[in-house]
Amino acid sequence: MYLTGQGTRLFEKALLEQGLTWKKFFVQAKRFKGTFSRLDIAINDNWSLLDMDEIIEATQQNRFWSKSRSFAIHGNNQDGWTANFGKSPFVIRIYDKQKEQEQKGLETSIKNRVELELHVDRAEQVISEWFENDNLVEYSVSILYTYLWFVDEPIDDEELKGTHVRERYIDTLKPMPAWSLLTSLGQSMKFVREPKEQSVDSILSWIMKYVVPSLEVLKKTGHWHEVIEAMDKANLSPEQEKLVKANLVNAITNTKANLEHGNLNFDKQQRKYVEETAEFEKKANLPF
Repeated sequence: MYLTGQGTRLFEKALLEQGLTWKKFFVQAKRFKGTFSRLDIAINDNWSLLDMDEIIEATQQNRFWSKSRSFAIHGNNQDGWTANFGKSPFVIRIYDKQKEQEQKGLETSIKNRVELELHVDRAEQVISEWFENDNLVEYSVSILYTYLWFVDEPIDDEELKGTHVRERYIDTLKPMPAWSLLTSLGQSMKFVREPKEQSVDSILSWIMKYVVPSLEVLKKTGHWHEVIEAMDKANLSPEQEKLVKANLVNAITNTKANLEHGNLNFDKQQRKYVEETAEFEKKANLPF
């Protein structure tokens, strides 16, 4: 199973409907021998603590220390910067989340985002720590502090040679105030869930974008009847039932409003029919 950011929010809603947290879900996955090939942990900067121009400039001027000296810069000031530090199985990514969302025609209150992208053993290590000590946020920030640091002056690569680098050299340099503040505030951050409410429009959009091509394959290979049968037998959750009913009510309300706007009033026509029927029965003196 692979979840995008939006998919994560929708899946979160499904977990809540079943009374599950992410931690409980991961525990159950482990019980069924599930493995985690990738885990992304996002630290959101909602206050513009970081200035992406400053981060990019510091990176270009070698004013940063990282356990992995590999780094890459993408983007520009207009569309948004992205800076990657390290390679798989562990990458730290810093980017302009707001501009990234604007490029997609979306809105967000997040200004910048720092991501820890962990693969295979690294992902398993973080999840195991979470299970044992229930300190996901604190542990994630400690990883960030340990693996990446920005300072206000160029770093002398010769000074980096040898042991105890952090204690002997890096800690003697003046830190970048914004980065130092973010990592110190990180200890007070909370792990949050933001389940996204489903709507008929969001379901339709997802189906049209991701599912329709697969359905076409099933249709062309003679499996369409199986899809229809599965849909007929599908059991909807209480939340999905509410969604269906709400959509039907909205459809009826909108249709009725449109008809009334066109001088076609169902209630008025029904009353007229009842009145005319009663008058007809009275005049005809029917025995029933």
